[in-house]
Amino acid sequence: MTAKKRASCQQAARFCLLAAIAALGTGSAAAGEFIRPQKPGDPLVYGIKDGIVVTVHPYALDQRRNGGPRGLLRVGYREKGKTYLINYIAVEPVVGKQRGYSELQLSEDGRRGKRFTLSDGVEVPPEEAPARPPGKIEDSPNGRVLSFAVHVERFNNGARPIIEVALFERQPRRLRFRTFAAADSKPMDQCVLSATMGNQSRCRYLWLGSKAVFAHALYSEYTGVGFVEHAPYGLDQLHRTESGDVVAAISPDEFEPREVFPLPPSIWGRRLGRAWHHPGRWMAQFWLKPKGSYDDSLRCRVNGRRVYWMSRWPIPGGIAFESFEFRERFKPGRECWFGFATGSPRRQFGFRYDVTPSAESREIPDKETKQIEAATKSHRRLANGDFAEGLTGWRLEGGAKDFWLYETPKETALTTYGAQKDVDQGRIYQCFKVPGSASALRFYLCGGCDPRRLYVALWDGDRLWRRMTARNDNAPFEVRWNVEPLRGRTVTLEIVDRKDGPWGFIGAYGFAVLPEDESR
Repeated sequence: MTAKKRASCQQAARFCLLAAIAALGTGSAAAGEFIRPQKPGDPLVYGIKDGIVVTVHPYALDQRRNGGPRGLLRVGYREKGKTYLINYIAVEPVVGKQRGYSELQLSEDGRRGKRFTLSDGVEVPPEEAPARPPGKIEDSPNGRVLSFAVHVERFNNGARPIIEVALFERQPRRLRFRTFAAADSKPMDQCVLSATMGNQSRCRYLWLGSKAVFAHALYSEYTGVGFVEHAPYGLDQLHRTESGDVVAAISPDEFEPREVFPLPPSIWGRRLGRAWHHPGRWMAQFWLKPKGSYDDSLRCRVNGRRVYWMSRWPIPGGIAFESFEFRERFKPGRECWFGFATGSPRRQFGFRYDVTPSAESREIPDKETKQIEAATKSHRRLANGDFAEGLTGWRLEGGAKDFWLYETPKETALTTYGAQKDVDQGRIYQCFKVPGSASALRFYLCGGCDPRRLYVALWDGDRLWRRMTARNDNAPFEVRWNVEPLRGRTVTLEIVDRKDGPWGFIGAYGFAVLPEDESR
């Protein structure tokens, strides 16, 4: 290559490098990290690659492609090319003593749910926005930011909020909301953003400053089918990080909520599909107020439900938190962050305690130790999981000899409701080796709800792998525990009843180890 040609190539390379740097400065290159509509036909979905995403009706984030109710922001996350729903966010402005509900109030078109119209910014009226606003990508001290505005139609109380949504590429698991009022809006006292569906993943712990609140304890006396309230928690009861941010979180008490299928695929000829099944991973959800963005009006409010919304189906595992929100005095531009953590909030935010599901330990009784050793030596597999041979293959303790077997439409089931009805107590178990091809342990569960005294559990030696209780209802639901990490190990499967009184029993049947091609 001649010196002249070499100099020309070097100059071209420098030009390409400068062009790439310039592109980073204007946002065209970094836009690849964001998800946003950019051409006709693109859905109104905004987010961060392999991170949090948000959309509005009629677009969906769940695997069923269910657009769901109108009047809600849908927040989810992307993982390995799939999108999973985390929660719905409702807009609920307060004017005087009147609170608006974006999901429930009728729209001007007569349909339930307020219409959300998008634009590229708070200052851009929706009538001047394109049908699919791409949002704005800008630089900030926290890296590049994608933002857009949600204009909500007028509420019955006269409020007309505008919500600015911002996604930060360096914080892929959270998004920022800032609330504003349109020029013709009535003055708002509050503009509440409420995460309305904590019970899809059955969140039962509320993380506060000094301790977590468990939904079972908070609503222990509640047996109704509506919402159950509790007084909001004040600023002095909320957690503060070392940097001065205020955080509250909710999280499931189960190891993996996606392993539970709450409703049957169909009933009375009506197909339910996988209604209320949460297919995503375990995660905590949080609201966060940065230092300097809050005052003494800040409150955290939750409510609970024992049955699923618009149904009488009890929630597996018992009552869970439904709505989860921060409340505060309205001020234009006030910000609040919503996000998720797939690990413990203690590690992320510095809580002084931890209530994430943990592999608790136990002392193994001598008789069970011998059963574990024998199962390991003989490579014993799960036996008589359908109870077709009575209790053959199962070990009985306490009053388990009085447990009953009964016939379901498909197979035989065990119930701890015996001769003494709710009073019978005991334990049955068996030890077996998990096959090398195993994917899931499937069974069906019904009866009483008490996660500490009434449950089915799987132990890996002295370490708890999974535990599940029922829901104070005789309708069974399906459980599929992931056992892939236990392949080749000897485990103990147990059915435990240590409770008497009302709903002091549990029913279980259909235990089977499924190979990978039969698991979901």
